[in-house]
Amino acid sequence: MFTDLTRLVQPTNIAIIGVSSRDGSHGKNTYENIVKQSNFSKENVYLVNDRYDELFNRRCYKSISEIKGVQIDVAIILVRANAVPRIVQECADHTIPFALIMSSGFNEVGEEGQKLQNELQAVIKNTNIRVYGPNCPGLTDLNRRLGMTFSPGYVNDTLGGSIGLVTQGGGLGRTALQGQKRGIGFGYFFSPGNEIDLDLSDCIYYMIHDPKIKVIAAVAEGIKDGEKFKEVAKLALKKRKPIVILKVGRSELGRKAALSHTGSLAGSDQVFDALCKQFGVIRVNDIDELIETSQLFVRCTIKEDVGLAIVTGSGGSGSLLADFCGLNGLDLPSFNTSTIKKLEEVLPPFASYNNPVDLTASFLVDERIHEDSMIPILEDDNIDIVIEPINADYGNSTKILAESLVNLQKKTDKVIIPIWMSSREDGGYDILEKGGLVPFRSIRNTVTALTHFSNYGNFVSSHVEVDFNPNQKEAQRRKDIIVKKRVLNEYDSKKFIGKVGIEVPNEVLAVSKGAAINAAESIGFPVAMKIVSEQIKHKTEVKGIQLNIENEKALSLAYDELMENVTRLAPNAHIDGVLIAEMVKGGQEMILGLKSDPQYGQSILIGMGGVNAEILKDIAIGICPISEQYAKSLVNELASTPLLNGYRNSPKLDVDALAKAISDLSVLGITTPEINELDINPLIVKEKGVVALDALVILD
Repeated sequence: MFTDLTRLVQPTNIAIIGVSSRDGSHGKNTYENIVKQSNFSKENVYLVNDRYDELFNRRCYKSISEIKGVQIDVAIILVRANAVPRIVQECADHTIPFALIMSSGFNEVGEEGQKLQNELQAVIKNTNIRVYGPNCPGLTDLNRRLGMTFSPGYVNDTLGGSIGLVTQGGGLGRTALQGQKRGIGFGYFFSPGNEIDLDLSDCIYYMIHDPKIKVIAAVAEGIKDGEKFKEVAKLALKKRKPIVILKVGRSELGRKAALSHTGSLAGSDQVFDALCKQFGVIRVNDIDELIETSQLFVRCTIKEDVGLAIVTGSGGSGSLLADFCGLNGLDLPSFNTSTIKKLEEVLPPFASYNNPVDLTASFLVDERIHEDSMIPILEDDNIDIVIEPINADYGNSTKILAESLVNLQKKTDKVIIPIWMSSREDGGYDILEKGGLVPFRSIRNTVTALTHFSNYGNFVSSHVEVDFNPNQKEAQRRKDIIVKKRVLNEYDSKKFIGKVGIEVPNEVLAVSKGAAINAAESIGFPVAMKIVSEQIKHKTEVKGIQLNIENEKALSLAYDELMENVTRLAPNAHIDGVLIAEMVKGGQEMILGLKSDPQYGQSILIGMGGVNAEILKDIAIGICPISEQYAKSLVNELASTPLLNGYRNSPKLDVDALAKAISDLSVLGITTPEINELDINPLIVKEKGVVALDALVILD
């Protein structure tokens, strides 16, 4: 599924096809970035352009075929779009393993560009070359100092680091990279553009295996291959390398913009959200949140139950920060008795000694107060991270404070997080930045990043990987229940789900009034009566349900009324019969379903059911398959979960049976990919067990 990208990222020899001497051109910028701004020998850079014999006092080859006796690792292509397929073919013919295509003019520009992209795709399919791009700004390795990019901004990319950055579009990637000005260092900047071959997941996979990379920051306009992304998400979770992702396309306008920019399909946002939750991918909402959250993971050791302390000279700032922490479920543990005793010895009597600590303005007068207070807090076993809001720039006093924080950080394994709240960025800010403390710029952003960090630590500590590997016999048994129809009526749908272990009521499909009476007598009154038709998905809309039928006379009248309603409200529907079913009373109505997403595969949905399910939209989504343990966590996401747990002295319902049904159905989704949609609504959760009262299955 994944290719080793070592020769792409760490090439020995590079060819630049379309190199130019024109100032400001992509061809010249790329050459100068590699030769002048990188730690890469110009002797290993081969120039190709059929208009020149010599460039930059070096030989320029007419074509890649003229380069003899050298194994080129990467061909960087900067030519007009209509020449790209031919040149990639030439590169493949000369066993060049990677082509990095910066040229634009492919599917991002419409129908003609799509034709060229299809032509290029055919070359890739029929050769062994792997392609990065097209329509991309290049690839940068900041730690080894190699910039295969045309960006004039590369000259300023001087701060390496432990964040691996990958973005589909180059502009937002460049925005993120400029976080270097704040002391945020990056190891890589991948930007594969239209992703005709190598994609965002390939780049993430490579960075996961680099020991220098601690966290991966990604900006995606769409996920090209959902299965590949799931695999790298699982691998990152296993290796505890967080993926922090900003994905656009949450709105219809965003999806259209993504399509026009890189030709990316955004996919279902709800399903992508579910994928992120399930595999520990941290989803953020803007670039600041992306780089600040990523940097926090670089500085902090991942752990469960992170203990935070707040230290401030402004009681208002401390209270505001404490409010945000409380609203986000972050813990501000009490200090040990010995810590409080030491603080009492240092601080004035009107200060606050417990968490959060208010030093008051005294620390501006006596600089020793700050450091003497911080030391016992940093030594407290309950504390992992100390946050210090700096509410204003007080000139020299703030510089002294900043120097104190930098010095304290050098002496401790705990993490100190300053929040620079002032609009002025004078000497104190620079001291913090140069000292590696990377100040946050707002309380909200700080707490948002800390919440992501805390949630991730708790998630990985409790995560249990689903061990799912269906044997051939199991897979065949699932296949055996597939029928030739595309849409199954309720009766056939319930037989379908019944064969995989989900209980259905005792029921009979009657094709006449007499058969309906006989069925009711066999099952036992009272019964439910429901119209069965492949053309009628929602029976309530055609008044096709009658409940609590107590005797033969009532059944006869109800049968006639059902037929009259359907004839009037759905005159073109073919009626398969009337379903006579036992009445199931009590319990809680839920909805349980499967949905096939073209990018992310089968997902499972659980929520409050019944006729109001679409209005309430109280749902949770998982990616198939899921364990019973994770199924319970999905149930707990629902706002209406208390209804299952004995709300107001009502009986507690069988959540274990519900979780088993969710997990079993998720396995069905994986072993039976022919399912396009499956709805069980309602699924009744009883005091013991669950039962499906209605179902609809749509197959591809």
